[in-house]
Amino acid sequence: MSTLEGDLRTEADAPLGFDPDSFQGIVADAVTLRLDEHNGAVTLSADLVGELGDLVDEWVEEVEKLEAAEANLDSAIAAYNAADTIDKETLRDGVIEAQDALDAARREYTRRETEILAKLADIIERMGGIGGDDDGKDKKSERDWRKEQDEDGTPGSPEKPVSPRSTPESPGASESPGGDTEPSVTPAPGSTDLSTAATPTTQQS
Repeated sequence: MSTLEGDLRTEADAPLGFDPDSFQGIVADAVTLRLDEHNGAVTLSADLVGELGDLVDEWVEEVEKLEAAEANLDSAIAAYNAADTIDKETLRDGVIEAQDALDAARREYTRRETEILAKLADIIERMGGIGGDDDGKDKKSERDWRKEQDEDGTPGSPEKPVSPRSTPESPGASESPGGDTEPSVTPAPGSTDLSTAATPTTQQS
């Protein structure tokens, strides 16, 4: 058992308390709520640290199994290379068996690694829900509130600032690639577009 787990478990087994008669009304209720939150967080922390220690032990065990299979193959190959020609036929079968065992160990390690990483992600997620902010708000509740704000898309909120680009542009103005605005010129009624009216004329002699 790790030192951290032992300290947490000791505190979890002896939760903090107080004499309700020492406080009155809402003060006693607030203190009780805080102590309950603290004791619950300590107990959960001790449980998670214990689970994390067990998970590390599982991972070490799988690594040791894989290393043993690799060492067994290395030994079989070394024995094969050092043997006389007459013994190589027998030792070749041992190399093949050791290689098959290593392949099986690698597949098992990959499978167990996926399981262990999933357990680790679950532990980390549960650790994130321990305790609250300085002002007593639960972090998960705040994340849920922020998610609702994002989905609501309320303008002006810290999570959804109003972008200047989202406001309508002034009539008759367009933005150039460089970011400057240039006024658009609209020909007056009855005027002639020079690009279409300027046609070359042939001078007759």
